[in-house]
Amino acid sequence: MSLCIDNELIWVSVPRCASVSIEKSLSNSQLNIRYYKKSMFFDKDIHLHIQLKTLYDYFGLKESVCIKRDFVDRWLSGLEHWWWTMSITGLEPIIPFNNIDNNFIYTHFTDEMIDKMYVYEPLYVGIDNDIDMDYMGLRHELNTAFSITKNIKLKTYLPMLLISQKFWTNGKNCTYEFDFKDLNLFEEFISNRYSTKFELEHLNSRTKTKTKIVKDNKFENWIWEKFEKRFINNTNKII
Repeated sequence: MSLCIDNELIWVSVPRCASVSIEKSLSNSQLNIRYYKKSMFFDKDIHLHIQLKTLYDYFGLKESVCIKRDFVDRWLSGLEHWWWTMSITGLEPIIPFNNIDNNFIYTHFTDEMIDKMYVYEPLYVGIDNDIDMDYMGLRHELNTAFSITKNIKLKTYLPMLLISQKFWTNGKNCTYEFDFKDLNLFEEFISNRYSTKFELEHLNSRTKTKTKIVKDNKFENWIWEKFEKRFINNTNKII
């Protein structure tokens, strides 16, 4: 869950950007940590992702820090995590992950489906003790579209895995940003800022499954156009 360090630095938890490892490492550290806790539903032991503007409302306007990742690698990581989540909850995907190719992506991720992810995902951060049925209905719809199993468990799909990392920072940059490939620099930043040794626990990591997806220019541009472009006010890509 996103949190505030020493009441002066907000860590924004971005999905598929080492968020589990960072969250657990900060929680287990000697740092003064305050959690986003809107209600009983938002417990520190529940791994949630909250938009920066909502965190400002809760913690106040402070500096922020987050991890960024190559948008194509992050999207593929999110897709694999979704397939893995389906498999461990008893759902059978309509195609094994290692058989997914570019054509499958282009055919099955329609504009209507992608738009729904962005329309309903903000409901997630507004969930209180009562689960919003529109949001849960979206999960059901998406799981049904990608699973042979029709007895869908509503909790098995999270649209946050695929939508832009810029969604979580409201289209802006954090005060401090570190690349996913340079997490050691994030460790050094926290250690130096708070005069304490801070090391990340390596959690929630799995060996990547090979697919038939070709990461060519067409594929990169497709992800850019469908998932990233709406958060950019100029022609520069998110890198």
